[in-house]
Amino acid sequence: MPGGKVKTCTENGCDKRLRARGLCSTHYNRKYQPDRWKPKTAPCAYCGTHVTKAAGGGRKYGIVCSTECRTHLYTISIRDQAKSACTDITHQPRAARQDARPRPTRSTRKRWFAGDCVVCGSGFVSETTARTCSEPCAEQRFLDQRRAGKHARRARMKAAFVAHVSPLAIYKRDGWQCWLCLSAIDPNADPQGDHGPSLDHIIPLANGGTHEPANVRAAHRGCNAQRSNLPHMLTRDGQRVPALF
Repeated sequence: MPGGKVKTCTENGCDKRLRARGLCSTHYNRKYQPDRWKPKTAPCAYCGTHVTKAAGGGRKYGIVCSTECRTHLYTISIRDQAKSACTDITHQPRAARQDARPRPTRSTRKRWFAGDCVVCGSGFVSETTARTCSEPCAEQRFLDQRRAGKHARRARMKAAFVAHVSPLAIYKRDGWQCWLCLSAIDPNADPQGDHGPSLDHIIPLANGGTHEPANVRAAHRGCNAQRSNLPHMLTRDGQRVPALF
């Protein structure tokens, strides 16, 4: 009611909007229409079998006992519509109906992709354009891309030339060997530990070096931190060694 107080149900404890006779919809149906939603028994509109259905069902084709009877009623109604429109229902062969169906577009048609995994190098076939063969390889590629982005951001902060550098490709190129201590690098080592793999710039970024594959080598994280930005190299024992290039 515009500009006035909304009337509510007169039943105790009910604050619903008033419908009629001082009651809301719920209490009105309970008092004046108690059998409105009560299930009822009626014959099937097609075969005549008695069936119990909730009231209000079958408003279009009547109460039916099964989906088969509903299908028959639907067919009869379609024929009645065709007769009223003075048209005949023509049945086409199955092959003709299939040819008339819309063909799937190229975007919805399933395609398969084959190639070599960018991490382990093994061949695989996939339903998507994935570049890895399994979830572990996908996780390894994600970590490699994240480390590559970290190195690139660090080089940009130094105003150095930046090219695409894949840490995993550099490790494979150098045979997983540290170029400072000449010992092997464990691929499964903790990346935050001293024995974890890292990229070391031959000419440090602080000394004008560039971030490109030709200026990076694989190294232990501890060896890389011990060398720092010195122009020469130090072993784990702190001894100066000649350059390897």
